Amino acid sequence: MPYAFNDWHNHHWKVDISYVSDVGIDDGIVFTFDGAKPAVTKLSDVACGHGSHSGGDWEAMECGGPYKGSSQMASGRTKTSLTNIQIESSLNKDGVEQLVCKERDVGGGGGVCWTAVEGG
Repeated sequence: MPYAFNDWHNHHWKVDISYVSDVGIDDGIVFTFDGAKPAVTKLSDVACGHGSHSGGDWEAMECGGPYKGSSQMASGRTKTSLTNIQIESSLNKDGVEQLVCKERDVGGGGGVCWTAVEGG
């Protein structure tokens, strides 16, 4: 079953697909959660293992949830480009927990920015 947004911080995430320049395949995605702000999870770090990008547009980005009434979704805005995004927890075709980050409020829905799988 997909994880609720306020549980993402309890899991390790590794990027497996990226369409943005500052997040790469095999980067670690780290979330923090502060119980004092129960409707917010923070994407606190993008751990780049190969030094070719910073993840700076994403680090310290707060995501509010539940988004669109779903506890498996949260939304936020990237730090420097101010792109509105949504992140959703789901199971991929292999049954592995994944996060899918995509732009929101773009026509009928935005394109995928990156996906990350649990266990990274």
